[in-house]
Amino acid sequence: MKSILPIAFAALVLTGCFNQKAWIQRFAPKDDDQFARQFLDSVRQARYDDAKRMLGPEVLAQAGPDGLSQLHGILDHGEPISVELIAVNTSFFKPWSGAPAKHESNLSYQLEFKGAWVLAAFGIESSGQDRKISGANFQPLTNSLEVINRFTLQNKSLLQFVFLGVCFAVPILVVIALALCLFSRIRRRWLWIIFILFGFAQFQMNWTTGQMAIRPFTVSLLGASFFRGGLYAPIIFAFGIPLGAILFLLLRGWLSRRDEATAVAPHGPA
Repeated sequence: MKSILPIAFAALVLTGCFNQKAWIQRFAPKDDDQFARQFLDSVRQARYDDAKRMLGPEVLAQAGPDGLSQLHGILDHGEPISVELIAVNTSFFKPWSGAPAKHESNLSYQLEFKGAWVLAAFGIESSGQDRKISGANFQPLTNSLEVINRFTLQNKSLLQFVFLGVCFAVPILVVIALALCLFSRIRRRWLWIIFILFGFAQFQMNWTTGQMAIRPFTVSLLGASFFRGGLYAPIIFAFGIPLGAILFLLLRGWLSRRDEATAVAPHGPA
């Protein structure tokens, strides 16, 4: 069973990963991508004057005299084996004041060195030909994000296994209730079917860290789901309360008897 589950999840997410890679490569702003990579090279090679000219004034003030040297320490592992763009988000602002329009890109990179990994995230603002880095964050990693955030059953807590079991059990319960409802002779059957199909509220778990969150005003089809927030982001498992399925299974006998009694009840003297 342990070997089947990872294979099943790999099959489910593999196509999505390839699609995300293609999307990122196709829609990433080429000029911003080149600008961010140039900044990475400047910091890694300790060309601080070049790097400072690429920073916005607010970021430069926040970095202080030692900011770039601290970033250099994170990247100081020699020539990178690969620099992979793993996330991109862009936005466009046109001020009502008539000021020049601004374009903002948020780009994240995974850098692989010999024996080291680094996550680098940038905010890049541009207006016309002027382009500046509005934010930069470098984070050392113990391994690639693909490995860190992969689906695995190793080193998981009892709570995580229980949560995963519930995520599988909820859709099964919904399907069973749905099948019974389809073949039941009750009034307002289609309203019950719609009610059964959805889970209400949502409990989420980050499979990598085990952290949980609750979204009380969420409705989910079949009551459970899993998703990634990005190419190598953690897998988030989620389930909702299958209120419709539970109520139908509890009331099914009473609903059937009530409707049968209504159907055979005399309608008065002929």
